[in-house]
Amino acid sequence: MFKKQFNCIMIKTQDNKTFFTYKTNIKKIIEYVKNFDFELYLTKAFNVNVLDLDDLVKALCNKNEDHSKTEHKIIKRLYPTHITKRRRMIKNATTIRNFIANHFKSGKIVSLQLLKNQFQDCELSDSCLCNHISYIKKHLEKQGYRIKKVSPGKYKNVK
Repeated sequence: MFKKQFNCIMIKTQDNKTFFTYKTNIKKIIEYVKNFDFELYLTKAFNVNVLDLDDLVKALCNKNEDHSKTEHKIIKRLYPTHITKRRRMIKNATTIRNFIANHFKSGKIVSLQLLKNQFQDCELSDSCLCNHISYIKKHLEKQGYRIKKVSPGKYKNVK
């Protein structure tokens, strides 16, 4: 059901898709959310299509359906109540490695300085960022990419 402004539950999936449902459905979906490691928030959504339980199930199963463009304001995180340090570390590492791989694949130069500027909020050491570069270099070289050093501390895909 379409609502102009509504307090509701937002489900955020692993692939960052979001879905909105009624607060009364929380007891019915909490185990599902835990099993699939989704995030659950109490939100104030604007111009939102709030899904009842039947429509929510269909939407979650449909890989093309996504309500991420819906304007919303998070009021409270419901699940998980806090993100563990390990989970945050893994999420940051994945983001950094994807960033490096995408830069190499698009032919851009990757440097330690670029990573330090891009990911300064992660508070990582230089050696940690260098290890991410080395890991992605080796991984891409196994796939047939040719990563070469173009100047001190700067690398580029030359293929």
